[in-house]
Amino acid sequence: MSMYTDINYAYKQTSGKLVLNDDTDVINQALTTLFNTPKGSRLFNKNYGSELESVVFELMSPALQDVIAMMVFREITQFEPRVVLKSINDVNVSFDYDNNILYLDVKYKVAGNSSLTGNFLGAINTNRSEEHTSELQ
Repeated sequence: MSMYTDINYAYKQTSGKLVLNDDTDVINQALTTLFNTPKGSRLFNKNYGSELESVVFELMSPALQDVIAMMVFREITQFEPRVVLKSINDVNVSFDYDNNILYLDVKYKVAGNSSLTGNFLGAINTNRSEEHTSELQ
């Protein structure tokens, strides 16, 4: 039995039935929403959201990796109570310098079920000339 369920945002009508995500898929969907929501953009919760957009166009460097990892760690621990992170080492940030892509890899445990683990993978295109550059994919 699943601890968490939610509607799959990528729902495409094929069978006429609503598709649901469960457990880590629900959490990963929530993390994608968190990272794609600019801090301050929610009318009734100005603190909710991510500040990734403010650093995504900075010069890629090891120091920036540490800043982004700390930012992601803080945002997850503040806004996603279903995720348990042991330390900042659970957040890995890497760059593809040739293609201007920032990668996030977050390994976590699901709150309330210490045996259930998840992995969030996301990529942000940091090329300024393309549309929707800061959306996590």
